[in-house]
Amino acid sequence: MRATASRDAVRADPADMTKMRGDVCAGSPEALRNGTLVVGRHTMASLGDFDWRNSLQRVAAPVLVLHGSEDVIPVSAAAEWTTAFPNSRLLLLEGVGHFPYVEAPEAFFPAIDAFLGGRWPEGAQSPGS
Repeated sequence: MRATASRDAVRADPADMTKMRGDVCAGSPEALRNGTLVVGRHTMASLGDFDWRNSLQRVAAPVLVLHGSEDVIPVSAAAEWTTAFPNSRLLLLEGVGHFPYVEAPEAFFPAIDAFLGGRWPEGAQSPGS
């Protein structure tokens, strides 16, 4: 588990971003600002006020929700997604932010391998447990 002095916008440990290929912030300041303030805002507004939870109850396939404990998206949101599916588990990755495949590949990829192999990864919790 990583201890961090402050919480970054999307990652628990900013040094982990050196592991990414490419630069997610490679645009000019104007392009980044436009993406955040204009495109992102309009994209989110275009989605409407949908609530898919009732529809998700019809999904028969198993669902694994992976979430970092330090993600800016609250753990409660991931837990809510998990409860919406009838056959699901939540795997909370401690000390990890929004990019678990970059920040904790040693936990992320074996969990995915287990799930795709038909097993729940170790530590995956049923809704409400």
